[in-house]
Amino acid sequence: IFTSVANADEATGIPHFESKYEIEQYIHSVNIPYTILRPVSFMENWEYSKERINAGKISSPFSLGTRVQHISVRDIGRMAALAFTDPENWLSRSLDIAGDENSMKQIVNLFSSVTGSPVEYIQIPWDVYEKEEGEEMTIMDRWIDNTGYSANINLVRSQLKDMLTLEDYLHEAKW
Repeated sequence: IFTSVANADEATGIPHFESKYEIEQYIHSVNIPYTILRPVSFMENWEYSKERINAGKISSPFSLGTRVQHISVRDIGRMAALAFTDPENWLSRSLDIAGDENSMKQIVNLFSSVTGSPVEYIQIPWDVYEKEEGEEMTIMDRWIDNTGYSANINLVRSQLKDMLTLEDYLHEAKW
């Protein structure tokens, strides 16, 4: 089982997506049994901004309408466990995996609701964001803002029905 990244097979131009796809191609070329799981953005990534969000602010270069797909690390592991326990269904399969999708506006509202305090959205200009986060993160986030992940959440949930939503995750992580 190899954990790649969603949309790696779509020539996104994102360096770490492209390198994961090279590994996928190698796996195919050596003709070994495989399952490739391609997760989207991790729900746990919000932990890096927890202090700022608890202070009432979310900063991002995304527009409020940008849709972001998420998956919990726990659910990635549970998907891998399914592949190990049911190899007939999972061998030679590549699957983009996500548990939830929300617009940035919905995400801000979720944080406000779960924390019990208003959270303000601050849209950062792309040039400022690139100075803070670097070129590769900017390339990836511009792609998310313009194109975005396209995991089929209904298909993924048909395999693992009790995947966390972002709201579930925030409650479990005691936000």
